Amino acid sequence: MNALSAGGESGLEALAGSGPITVSIVEGHPATRASLAAWLDRVPELHCLDLYASGEAAVAGMAFKPPEVALVDIHLPDMSSLECVARLRERLPELRVLLLTWFEEADLLFEALRRGACGYLSKPSIPGELVATIQQFRAGGATMSTQIARKVIRHFDRIRRPKSAAEKLSRPEAEILMLLAKGCDYGEISDWLDLSRGQVQAQLRQIYEKLHAQTRARTAANFFGGAWLPGFFPPPAGTASNRSRTGAFRAVLGELTISTAAKKC
Repeated sequence: MNALSAGGESGLEALAGSGPITVSIVEGHPATRASLAAWLDRVPELHCLDLYASGEAAVAGMAFKPPEVALVDIHLPDMSSLECVARLRERLPELRVLLLTWFEEADLLFEALRRGACGYLSKPSIPGELVATIQQFRAGGATMSTQIARKVIRHFDRIRRPKSAAEKLSRPEAEILMLLAKGCDYGEISDWLDLSRGQVQAQLRQIYEKLHAQTRARTAANFFGGAWLPGFFPPPAGTASNRSRTGAFRAVLGELTISTAAKKC
């Protein structure tokens, strides 16, 4: 059975009352493109604005008829998804680009996120997760996997001397990334950091925007080795309880090395 035809009602009511969200599809495979469009047509709160069979067609068409969200296949027939994402975001800075893939191709996904993609979703998970993911976009949030979190940590670790705010992680961003890299889910991160799930996802969105800002500015990253934890975590200010909590947090994260497998919290 096609992944888009099974379980498609999950989460559809989540967008009720928020108004229609316009979505355009960029997919080179005709059957998959039609299947995606048919699935979107079943959701009254989403409006399928246009279908594009290639990146070039999407870049040209969306300039005149921009959607709120673009679903872009990670492998396009005429150009790389990296080029497509970059050109779309250059012309439409407010566009939310969601990459679609069958597998988590971490290197390619990370580069696409640097070019301006706001997230990604595996095609088999579309029926259960697409509506919630698009809703997160509209609310200013984003999601991130353990693999991508580790790549983001490595990326910021390599910047010797941050030249702007876009080159430096804030304390909450660093804490969230490190817990994700250990394999914690959003609920566990929310509990540990006393944040709502929405606040966690908003911080992830900020991280994506920082990555994109760096790429836009063609920032040169200088490399170094050694201890990266102090750079992420400035000396805590405030009460003794805050200092104690920070110490406990560092102890929890002390085992983390980027090369080891993720451990569930």
